[in-house]
Amino acid sequence: MRAVAIKCPNCGADVHTDAGSDTATCAYCGTVAYVQQRSRVLQIPLPIPPQHKQMPVAMRRRTLGVVGCIAGLGILAGFVVPVVLVTTGGHSCASRALDMLHQHQWSGVNGVILADIDGDGIEDAIGRTRTLQPDRIYVGAYSGADGHRLWQTQALGSYTDYFSTASGLVGQTALLGGTPGELIAVSTNDGTIRWKIRLSEKVKRICTAADATTALVETADERMQEIVVADGTVKGQASGSCQPLPNDATNADAPDRVLYAWHNDNRDQAPRHLQGIDADEAIHHPQSDVTIAVGHREKGTRVPMIASYRPGDSAPLWVATVPAGDPLVVEADEPDTQAVAVDGDGVVVAYETKKSRHYRLTLFGTDGKRRWDIAVAGDRPLSAVRMSPTHVFVSRWSHLLVYDRATGNQAWTVP
Repeated sequence: MRAVAIKCPNCGADVHTDAGSDTATCAYCGTVAYVQQRSRVLQIPLPIPPQHKQMPVAMRRRTLGVVGCIAGLGILAGFVVPVVLVTTGGHSCASRALDMLHQHQWSGVNGVILADIDGDGIEDAIGRTRTLQPDRIYVGAYSGADGHRLWQTQALGSYTDYFSTASGLVGQTALLGGTPGELIAVSTNDGTIRWKIRLSEKVKRICTAADATTALVETADERMQEIVVADGTVKGQASGSCQPLPNDATNADAPDRVLYAWHNDNRDQAPRHLQGIDADEAIHHPQSDVTIAVGHREKGTRVPMIASYRPGDSAPLWVATVPAGDPLVVEADEPDTQAVAVDGDGVVVAYETKKSRHYRLTLFGTDGKRRWDIAVAGDRPLSAVRMSPTHVFVSRWSHLLVYDRATGNQAWTVP
């Protein structure tokens, strides 16, 4: 049956469903919505049946099928073309639609793991990709230099089982948890599956012990188990310190970032008021000892702001307003910490323009001076911003955008 595309009325994600279906379930947020149908010829939205009036409504897009192609070509050429002759590049509209369903796209509900896995001195991107038909999740690695794919795993399982689970990088092994309780080890050399084991509960968190030869895996029942990274042997229950791994989670500590927030163990390091800023959260970069408070203007409109400070000091080192232009035309609130990346050379922040899901990306130096400010392509939800010495990585729900750190120019993208 032919598939149609709609937008989730709750989160704005793309949802694909059968053409005749009355309802659709969003794979991202779980919202069940009524799909408002359109008339066949003029594509006019049809009335909503009484039994569905209490449900959120997803507007079905205008059909880009044979009729749409004919109409478009007819307007340009001045005449109507028979259906069998409507092709572009040797493919019909229906074929192109099917191709899109089978194409791999970036699955950016989480984020991206950065590591130099090809040895060229430039950090590469590791993350999840997906296909819509069939519904499958994969892990792929992309060259930080030019974005070409270094490797991709075989299909790991269904998208809903793996799209938002815990992951981490231990040396040359990437670990990925699944909601059925699976833990998968992937070689970062070539993307092969080293081993797959089944635990009694789904994986909640992955970290390492001090020697880094074993992974400590916390499951949903709050048990911590020690797993040998080399072969997946379960050594038994574990205790003691748990060292954060490079990961693609947006709300987890990692070797290059520690989250200070009023609701976690680092609450004493989180600022409350800094020279006109109301800030309950901060990001600390351990290697450089740089800490950036993330907040908003304390009085008046909640204009997004950041500040550099030393925990314990009463005054910040510097304070900056995040928007480069008129601060009153952007979304009024503090930036999400997932949209802020910090290192010893600068701070990059993505900020939204009035609930539009259109973002701008701005880079500050460690002196608080703005280096550049650019528009981010697309209108999909943003899940994470990360930064390497050479690039800035913006993970959106269906693509990864990568920018040159020195200039702000777009370097490459993963569709």
